[in-house]
Amino acid sequence: VAAFLQNRRLLELKPLLFTSLEQNSSYEQLLVFKTHAKAILNDLAADIQRIFPEMSSAQVWEFLKFSHMSISGLWAAASYNDAMKQVYTHEQFKELKPNFEEDAINAIEVLIIGIKAKAVLDE
Repeated sequence: VAAFLQNRRLLELKPLLFTSLEQNSSYEQLLVFKTHAKAILNDLAADIQRIFPEMSSAQVWEFLKFSHMSISGLWAAASYNDAMKQVYTHEQFKELKPNFEEDAINAIEVLIIGIKAKAVLDE
């Protein structure tokens, strides 16, 4: 989560990747982009596999896919404007107020536990 917070601009761009960049790019542009992204993800997958050696390669890629979606959505939800800040001051909405760091840590923990539990159930 700390690494994500160090790259706030990237967090702002992530939700736009699928809806804009990937929907409006040529095949050639997407191939270059995805090739570079895959190289970065391969390094990240290797790091995750070292931290969680009990996770299979498929589980690591599942984690990467779902964590990307979760983090992107959480960042978008936690990046609210002044009007939303005012809404969250009302007692009835306080429990809905996103906290990116806390929510991201919880989401990652749930994903890891869930992926491991699913593997046990699938056996």
